[in-house]
Amino acid sequence: MKPEIITFTTISLDGGISRPGEKTRLSSSRDFERQHLLRSMVDAVMVGANTVLIDDPLLTVRLPGYSGRQPWRIVIDSRLRTSPEARVYDTSKAPTILVTSNENKGKVSGYEARGVRVVFVNKQGEWLDLDEAVRKLMDEYGIRKILVEGGGVLIGTLLMQGLIDELIVTISPVLLGKNKTPYIRVELDKPIKLLLEKAEIDRVTGEITLHYRPVYTA
Repeated sequence: MKPEIITFTTISLDGGISRPGEKTRLSSSRDFERQHLLRSMVDAVMVGANTVLIDDPLLTVRLPGYSGRQPWRIVIDSRLRTSPEARVYDTSKAPTILVTSNENKGKVSGYEARGVRVVFVNKQGEWLDLDEAVRKLMDEYGIRKILVEGGGVLIGTLLMQGLIDELIVTISPVLLGKNKTPYIRVELDKPIKLLLEKAEIDRVTGEITLHYRPVYTA
């Protein structure tokens, strides 16, 4: 048994999540609210190292008047590229778990000094074994529902390992052009078919939110 894993991503009409080296804002205030409502409904919010390096996110629920619990924040960083001083590792705001390779045992004291919990897992080829990771997160921390917010390498790796249960994608009425970071940033062994569960049109912002369920074949 593994946790339920949902992704939430806002992309441009031409399939980009940002422009390389830039902090690109695609979401409207209404999409921001949808994102933070989802955060309030899960046990943990997960991102990859690139998202921390580029955006330095806080990953907390910041809805007006919200006073509920904050979800765990999980950072997937196989090579310890993220700084222990990043905002996500400030455990006074919310608890944080760093997931990294077994090869990094003995190298995480800077994170632990800030109160960050560390989960070590094996590698599966060039990527971390994320199936092992999410099962450890469930067994050791009771995390049963995870919201993944990026980036394209993490989402692609989760898809390759057959771990995502639902993809939520908001299409923003913006074009980024050729110089953009794509939604999926890994080579998939084969196309993954998606079943459309729901589509929502926000006629105020022009955004379209799509809910898909991946179909994994042996």
